[in-house]
Amino acid sequence: MTQPKRALLLEDNDIDAAITCRLLEKCSHQHFDVVRCTCLAEAVEKLAHSDFEVALIDLNVPDSEGLDTVRETLRAGPNTAMIVLTGASETELAIEALEMGAQDFLPKSAISEHVLDRVIQYSVRRKNKENALAEKAYIDNLTGLGNRALLVEQWERCLGRSSRSMRKTGVLLIDINKFKQVNDEFGHNAGDILLKDVAERLKTFVRKNDLVIRLGGDEFVVILENVRAKAEVDALRDLLMTKFGGHIRVDEDHIDYTLSAGSALSAPVDHEELTAALHRADLEMYAFKTGALKPADSKDIEQTPRRAAS
Repeated sequence: MTQPKRALLLEDNDIDAAITCRLLEKCSHQHFDVVRCTCLAEAVEKLAHSDFEVALIDLNVPDSEGLDTVRETLRAGPNTAMIVLTGASETELAIEALEMGAQDFLPKSAISEHVLDRVIQYSVRRKNKENALAEKAYIDNLTGLGNRALLVEQWERCLGRSSRSMRKTGVLLIDINKFKQVNDEFGHNAGDILLKDVAERLKTFVRKNDLVIRLGGDEFVVILENVRAKAEVDALRDLLMTKFGGHIRVDEDHIDYTLSAGSALSAPVDHEELTAALHRADLEMYAFKTGALKPADSKDIEQTPRRAAS
């Protein structure tokens, strides 16, 4: 039996919400478990932490009006098909919502079982195709990690989510020590194997909701959301430099490797450009490479709470 998909309904009017929920129950092509929210803040929280096939968004709710509602829900649920529910006089706003990224809009007065069913089908299909194209554009072909384009796209969203939790956003810039030497001595195939090994290990080394990016060459970036202080980022940085190193096997050769890393912390209220945060992390990484800075020793690291994947 097919598992029901989840639909989010942002609607503060009890009568309109009841009507829409009944129509969703009658959709012939897909059964939905409906999660209703009565304010934007609640909808943003649900979209940011749960997967929804579709979201039906009323433009005007107690804590938001018009396009601001669309903008915030799109930021919180970028992979969800958004359908805007409008009043009779809101057609122009609805068209602007489509230009912002919503899949469709429905006047509340025109909603019926068949119309809603059709609009949801088409909206979900369009969004799935959009997500597939975006994945190709944002994924590094060699490692399967996100690429620089995804990092730029997600930076503001990461700051926004950290801002809502009254926390900060951490940045780690990482590279592989003596990577050029590996390419020169063992060939570019060995270099590719090494990059893929580091990428796979980085994904398991951090939390699931931390963003791991291959920036280019042998450089990687990790974005850590909801950070309290730089010491928290520094602890992971030092772990990467002292305990992450490993080895790969290429034919009969065993190649050992270690990493260098630098960290930075950005407060959402500063609205710092991504390049500025990366520059500060790069300066710190260079200081470690030259010996001007030293990572904490193993004893100090083990006393610092880890942010590794749970």
